Amino acid sequence: FYNDSNKILVLAGNFEESRIVDYLNEILSNCPKHESKLVLPNYDLEPIRKTEDVLNRNVMIDYNTIGIKLKKPDEVSLRDFQFVVDVNNEYVLGQGSKFVKEMKKENILDTIQASFFGPFEEYTHYVHSFLSSNPEVYYEELLNKLNSKDITKEEFELIKRCFIVDDIRSLDEKYKIPRTFGQMMNYSTDYSQSDFYKSKSYDEFKDILDKIDYNVHTKVKVKK
Repeated sequence: FYNDSNKILVLAGNFEESRIVDYLNEILSNCPKHESKLVLPNYDLEPIRKTEDVLNRNVMIDYNTIGIKLKKPDEVSLRDFQFVVDVNNEYVLGQGSKFVKEMKKENILDTIQASFFGPFEEYTHYVHSFLSSNPEVYYEELLNKLNSKDITKEEFELIKRCFIVDDIRSLDEKYKIPRTFGQMMNYSTDYSQSDFYKSKSYDEFKDILDKIDYNVHTKVKVKK
């Protein structure tokens, strides 16, 4: 890939663009030409791709996925509802959570592959994939834990702080060096989401959490 057609020159500074372009054109027009020694691959990739597909299928294992859709209480705003559900879910299923450690200790849960939470109109969707020898037992334990709502003030403050840090990290990347030409730097001065997190108190959080009944939900379970 070290060929003239693939090369990119990037210049930055206080200069007149037209003068620099003319200057570079003059230099490049006098550069000696060299014979291209580029050799394109002429082998068939299809057998390799088929072999790779067979290998992937042989090593992949099935895992369960649970989807839960909750309806927000009428007197609660969607944004507050989403925040409370996210915090409770992070408390129950976050990395290193007591619930996950206990489930693994009792051999009910092997590992959690992924988790996703997202709002949709007056509902919020909670989906996560996991490995378990007894999905039904795990599902019941999960609901019991979500409904226990035993998160302390200290745990709430820690999770809230993590939310704030993660939001700022995703916005304040003005010192990040783009790894590819033309990549935009994700820098913003809009910290409204972080301000929203900061404004939430434990009492307000607990009041909304107590109004949510995790037993009233739409459930989807699939084995992937």
